[in-house]
Amino acid sequence: MGMLIMKKDYYNKAVEDSTEAKQTNTREAEAYCNHGVACYRKGLHDKAIECYTRAIQINPKLEDAYYNRGFVYAEKGLYGKAIKDYTKAIWINPKSNDAYYNRANVYIAKKLYDKAIEDYTMAIQINREDTFAYYKRGIAYSGKGLYDKAIENYTKVIQINPKLEGAYYERALAYSKKGLLDETIEDCTNAIKANPKYRNAYLTRGAAYHSKSLDKLCISDWEKAADLGDEEAIQKLGEIFNIDYLVT
Repeated sequence: MGMLIMKKDYYNKAVEDSTEAKQTNTREAEAYCNHGVACYRKGLHDKAIECYTRAIQINPKLEDAYYNRGFVYAEKGLYGKAIKDYTKAIWINPKSNDAYYNRANVYIAKKLYDKAIEDYTMAIQINREDTFAYYKRGIAYSGKGLYDKAIENYTKVIQINPKLEGAYYERALAYSKKGLLDETIEDCTNAIKANPKYRNAYLTRGAAYHSKSLDKLCISDWEKAADLGDEEAIQKLGEIFNIDYLVT
């Protein structure tokens, strides 16, 4: 009986040691991961990658380390490595809305629009109110020339957040591709209401006015865009209206 107790005590001690080691490794891995975040914020991207890599070596199941390293790889233009890390983060946590979203952003950068749409869709399924995923999925659809699909996504963004000027502007661009000038003008106007310094909205609305032969309104918008520093507006004023516009 005494031998049995001794074996049980030995077993309990082994379990305690193992648990303590795991806890120590977990804390150490998280410490490296946190240091990586600090390095990234200081602009030390390579050092951040080293920290995340060390964290992964200690704890190969640390989702944040893969996710954060993938983010840095993406910023450095190392898209293959970024995709691999985001994929690993998703494998660890299939409900990671952020990992799907950011992997989709990398696919957008590589012009892999179908893959991007798949990932944005997964992000939306996880979070139905993710305005950024709808917004970027709209951009992916536009990249494929599927402007009706793009418009649907921008409309969803606007329904969730009516003050997001970028959604109005991107929807205006999609409308302009379809030749829907009134809708283009309306959305550019809404974008400008949300952000009076939105020079691209002035430029695009001006182009729509020009297509409708509303030249006074066109000139007014392009002059406003020029005042905001838009070189294309200055060029168009000169080429189309022979106006040598000087920014004041």
